[in-house]
Amino acid sequence: MIRPFTALLVVALLTIHAVRVEGMFAGALFAGEHGIQMQAVSPWNDPTGYTPVVVTVDATREIDLDLRIAGDSGSAHATVRVSAGRAARQTILLPPSNSDSTRYQNLEWSGPGGISGSTQISGFNHQQIRCALIDPKQQVIEVDLESALGKLVSSGGSSRRDLVLRIQPQDLPDRWQGYPDWLVLVLTPPGDAVLEEAQRQAIATWTRSGGTLVVTTAELERTWSAQQAAVLLDPLLNVPTVLGDELNQQISRDGWQPFDAPVPGTETVPVKTFVVLALAFAIVVGPLNLWWVRKRNARHLFLITTPLLSFATCVVLIIASLVADGISVKRDAVQVCYLDHRTQQAIRWTGCTYFAAFARSQVELDAQTKLRVLDRADYAARSRRSRGDGEQLHLDWRRGQVLSGTVLPARLNRQLSYTEHLPERRRLVVSRQGDGYQVVNGLGVALQSVAWRDASGKLWRADAIAVGESAALAASSDADGQASAGAKLPLSAGQTLPNDVANRLGREVAPLFGRVTAEPLTFSAVLAAPMDSLPGPSASDPQPPRVIAFGHLPLAVANVEGAP
Repeated sequence: MIRPFTALLVVALLTIHAVRVEGMFAGALFAGEHGIQMQAVSPWNDPTGYTPVVVTVDATREIDLDLRIAGDSGSAHATVRVSAGRAARQTILLPPSNSDSTRYQNLEWSGPGGISGSTQISGFNHQQIRCALIDPKQQVIEVDLESALGKLVSSGGSSRRDLVLRIQPQDLPDRWQGYPDWLVLVLTPPGDAVLEEAQRQAIATWTRSGGTLVVTTAELERTWSAQQAAVLLDPLLNVPTVLGDELNQQISRDGWQPFDAPVPGTETVPVKTFVVLALAFAIVVGPLNLWWVRKRNARHLFLITTPLLSFATCVVLIIASLVADGISVKRDAVQVCYLDHRTQQAIRWTGCTYFAAFARSQVELDAQTKLRVLDRADYAARSRRSRGDGEQLHLDWRRGQVLSGTVLPARLNRQLSYTEHLPERRRLVVSRQGDGYQVVNGLGVALQSVAWRDASGKLWRADAIAVGESAALAASSDADGQASAGAKLPLSAGQTLPNDVANRLGREVAPLFGRVTAEPLTFSAVLAAPMDSLPGPSASDPQPPRVIAFGHLPLAVANVEGAP
């Protein structure tokens, strides 16, 4: 026999379940009424950069949707506008996690009228790859290619499991920040034919800042070179030597770590000051306090004097800490600029170490800027200094690019690297002057030194050129450049960027600098100051930023006067 209470409980549970099912069914009908279909694919995971999620949306009418992705190491927020009967593709970039175990399972979406839903993100089962093969018609057999590369490529110490992974062209991101610096992208004619223009521009921009693109035909090489992309040719026949060499180059940089560069004056904690204050507090609150209340025969005052002394000591400690560290954000910065005078484009890598008295939870950036967290501890342990940092980082793409979370922790050195692609019309001009050459400084900042390599590969140098001024270039040699420049002035083909500069920016900068400056009609220079304000939070600089510029610099047709 069923008791009345049990019967009522069963009826109540069945009613709740029926209402829940009815609500879910109504929601499904409402979403289906708008005909929204959504797919989300993540082609790879980039622990040290932005992980892309490519979202494709179909709808039966024009609609704006709000997209949200949350995972165990960060989250992202974006919007997409869908036209009726036309698929919209949106690349959402997730913040760097500095952890190989990052997982993002679902994309949640919502729209007007209360419609909402979620879509599972596919592709995370093959995050760790080296080479992405874009070959939809399978002209290249993936297993054969991996077998051939296995004879050429060293295993190294990499944890990435897949040497080659075939990726569909529609799954490629259309934002250059979504392509990792460790990836080698292989493109066949069928794959190239179906790329969208936004994807092409993203890939070309990525290669100019150090990304590796390999194509399989000479025609594709000419096409991509015409877009000012850095491209390599390998037909992948018999032995794919070019691709193998590039993969070996990437493997050789697996152990790369950032250079630890704390803000000057913040390397140590003022321990002696705090120890002296702690000892003084112990003496005053203990023996002296007890002697004072005994002398007045009012031991009950001990209950008042002890909290007051504790409060006063806390105030003194806070004041001492603020005096030692200050209240403003301090910064130590280096910058390397790749100036391509042929295309009037500039790529700027800026490495900033911040020390903030109070935590900063938000930073606004240009939507085309790539940000990386380059704390050495993250790379050594493959996890953040605290898991809370990774869980709180959030990228909001609805109004440019806003990074929020524990961006700048309080009283800790945080190293960030920014990469920017910008139009740039300011330039140096090299022209003939008798049997030699002269250079005009049109960069808007003074030059401490500059070196230029002519068409025959010979090196020419000049020092201390003010803004808008010209100077004669003196013939030099790589050996002279190394002897006079030392470790801080990389002005010859035999030199590389100093580690304390290059390793604060990213592992792709030094190889790109060496490759470009070894070519004819290129230059390298040391600037007295940055050409523009530095990206990221505003801060004071205890010492001036170190700025190095390099790039292609063809010879001017005729002499010029003044800055262009």
